[in-house]
Amino acid sequence: MRKLRVLFFLILAGFSSVAYSRDTTSSFIRSMNQQQLQSLIDFLFEMDSIPSDLVREVNAAVDGFNNPTPSVKNLEISDPASIFCWKDMNSRLDTTCVVKLTSEQHPCFTMPVNGIITCNFGWNKSYNHNGIDINLRKGDKVSSAFDGIVRFAKWENGYGNVVVIRHPNGLETLYAHLSKIKVKVGELVRSGDVIGLGGATGNATGNHLHFEVRLKSKPINPKYLIAFEDQRLISDSLVFKSGRSGWAAYPPDIREYIVQKGDTIFEVAKRFGLSVKTLAEQNCINQWLRLKPGQIITIVG
Repeated sequence: MRKLRVLFFLILAGFSSVAYSRDTTSSFIRSMNQQQLQSLIDFLFEMDSIPSDLVREVNAAVDGFNNPTPSVKNLEISDPASIFCWKDMNSRLDTTCVVKLTSEQHPCFTMPVNGIITCNFGWNKSYNHNGIDINLRKGDKVSSAFDGIVRFAKWENGYGNVVVIRHPNGLETLYAHLSKIKVKVGELVRSGDVIGLGGATGNATGNHLHFEVRLKSKPINPKYLIAFEDQRLISDSLVFKSGRSGWAAYPPDIREYIVQKGDTIFEVAKRFGLSVKTLAEQNCINQWLRLKPGQIITIVG
């Protein structure tokens, strides 16, 4: 293992200086088998930053396998100019897949900022809100929720100063309205690392963090992943099901759901990728009935 790590240092040096031939290093990467490539990727996650050319070489090598490993998904940063892009293997997945939020290599989750939610995901008066807003003070530290690589870090229209981080499981998180960005594109970050400072840049009426979670550039309600009141993940892994109105997301082994304050039957149905009619029929309730906090809903399918 020590010899392997020394070899990886040489590969990194080959893309960072003129001491080594990049052509030789690139050829060596393309000759790796899938296990060696996976080890290289795990090694790169331990670095503070990696050359973008090396990122592209790794992805080119990964594309040569029929069954690429999920942990390389986050390395695609070939289009950092676009705030939303998806140019990797995950686009070949079926409409339903299981995504591990934490793993042995990447076990941590950190709340981006501690604060009160001031605006929820979904339709908000005259527009569709693709994330949640969390109250903060200007200058408060904003942290990366998971391990990952910075794909986008600059000003973007209504988002103001915004950072987008691609994570090993293929998810992306977005942090907007920052007063200052503290990371650069291609930089590897760990869960809890400070990626910016809170503010009100862009189309923001007051200091807050606009936080989004996306898969294949489609927004997901962050509350499907995170229990904000407890500041923890709902589950270590989630089933993602694509539908017309976006992604449904729920723990793989769930059979019952306890209604939370503010839940509607429409929102619960959307979370599990069911129609309101189907969910109502499964639970023998009126589809127009208002749900009560603590009520138990049975999930079938």
